[in-house]
Amino acid sequence: MALAKKGRTVRVGARGSALSRAQTAKVIAQLQELSPETTFVFQAVKTSGDDPTSRPYGSSGVKGLFVKEIESALLSGQIDLAVHSAKDMTSLLPDGLVVSPAGERDDPGDVLVSGPNLPLDQLPAGTVVGTSSLRRSAFLQLCRPDLVILPVRGNIETRIKKIGRECSAVILAKAALNRLDVQSFLPADAGVFDIPLDVMAPAPGQGQLALERRDDDSFAESLAARLERLPAALALAAERAFMSRLGLGCTAPVAAHCSLAEPDRLFMRAFLFEAGSREPKHVALSRRGDSAAEAAELGRLVASKLQE
Repeated sequence: MALAKKGRTVRVGARGSALSRAQTAKVIAQLQELSPETTFVFQAVKTSGDDPTSRPYGSSGVKGLFVKEIESALLSGQIDLAVHSAKDMTSLLPDGLVVSPAGERDDPGDVLVSGPNLPLDQLPAGTVVGTSSLRRSAFLQLCRPDLVILPVRGNIETRIKKIGRECSAVILAKAALNRLDVQSFLPADAGVFDIPLDVMAPAPGQGQLALERRDDDSFAESLAARLERLPAALALAAERAFMSRLGLGCTAPVAAHCSLAEPDRLFMRAFLFEAGSREPKHVALSRRGDSAAEAAELGRLVASKLQE
């Protein structure tokens, strides 16, 4: 069945930030290759999360703020597809919407953008490190309790520009840096250092772009299916099911990462930091499976064991 329908225009919505535009351009380029006779048009949607005064930093409630207006635009027919960072999405979708991975997952890890040009384990005691993430803060307190954590706000460029002014380093998602040309605003002597996953586990969905559509749009469904890759689909299913089982009201720092350990075996590990406890709960499970349903079941099982 041909994907292309001559003369058709597909409106692709996303946030208007530089990172979101770069991510959406990447997805549109892939879609254009799949359907060269279709015109894909980017449409910026302003979200509540783009207003710093409305963002509850350090709370899981920030997720919905980055997608609510975009999902409303999908449901009303203003746009036909939406591109998100999967980690920004809530675990439950509005009725009538479906989500799938947009291509392979990028590196899910975090990086330290370091003004002193030193990795995390070599920063001097008392160094001020900027992050507004409860997850990152919790792992920092676990591995480097001698550092000072400063909440920082703003987009990636804004946070990087705080280096040398308000803090000495900031922690960011590696995938975000890979998708943006950050060299133009990196401090001259700064270094970028990977933080190992066994030191700082990622947020659920981190590194994965997601494509959201209406469930009754067969043309969008055909496009999304061609972009889907099995390892990414399994990881997304497991991590979204994990967050759903934990509950939308969960505001504790949480991390989860699922991957294909073998062609038919899934491996997932997750961490949950509870109030009053410096050490996180930790669960690691491996199960046979190569379907989204099996991946989702693993995600729910991991979440249930964390809550025991």
